[in-house]
Amino acid sequence: MKDDPRHQESFEVHALDPATGAGFVCATGRFADRMVTWAAVTTGGGDYVEHSGDGPDEGRVTFADGVLRITAHGAMAEVTVADLHPETPWRVAVDDLAHGHVETSCLVSGVVQVGERQVLLDGALGHRDRSWGPRDLARCANHRWLAGTCGPALCFSLDNLVLADGEALALGYVVRHGEVDPVRDVEIVVALAPDCLTPRSVVATAVCDSGADLTVSTTCVHQTFLDVRQGWFTATDTLFEVTADGMAGIADLNLTVNPQQGRTPPVLVQRQPRPSR
Repeated sequence: MKDDPRHQESFEVHALDPATGAGFVCATGRFADRMVTWAAVTTGGGDYVEHSGDGPDEGRVTFADGVLRITAHGAMAEVTVADLHPETPWRVAVDDLAHGHVETSCLVSGVVQVGERQVLLDGALGHRDRSWGPRDLARCANHRWLAGTCGPALCFSLDNLVLADGEALALGYVVRHGEVDPVRDVEIVVALAPDCLTPRSVVATAVCDSGADLTVSTTCVHQTFLDVRQGWFTATDTLFEVTADGMAGIADLNLTVNPQQGRTPPVLVQRQPRPSR
């Protein structure tokens, strides 16, 4: 697998302390010939700094004994993660996008620094994932991924993925009190600002294999970070406060827009009936 030029190994972690507004998103991917880093921090009050890096593999990523350390492209993270449930895979694998992929919600403590700005967290609600295997972003037309937690009683990862060939996938799981319930249907509805990039609110609904359902709605948007890529799409990460099952929590929305850099026709996966006159 590692001989495949598309092979990558990646880590992502995000966390938010609603009481202070401090939070961060940090992701890194090591490909055959380069390392890609996407990191952003906010200390609350609307101030933030973000940074993307894409270049020679000069970074270092280690994850051992619950400590994730990332140093790459001017970003640094050293955080301890206390997992709220065992690492959980998505049931449906997309071999050339997420051949290997596991996630868990967690409590996050430590420091993340981007440039001169630094954020410190102590037991903040968070979520992390790691992936490995071939990744061909040309396969992805559009993507909405809402992942977060309300604490040990409820964790979730919900994903709407549209492939370039028009196939629409509902991915993810809901974990209630440690019991994993894979999803069979997901709809993530995002309200956008006039720039058509910045999320203002989200409502996500999911139906699980057990028949149980979940609705996650946002109560406060803390910060949107923009990652303008030279590759196949533009991505944003937005940290939200959310409510679900009557509990308060946090989530990150990873949203891709401008699929295929506008070079191919859009993929319409669901046609709404036209209202009668």
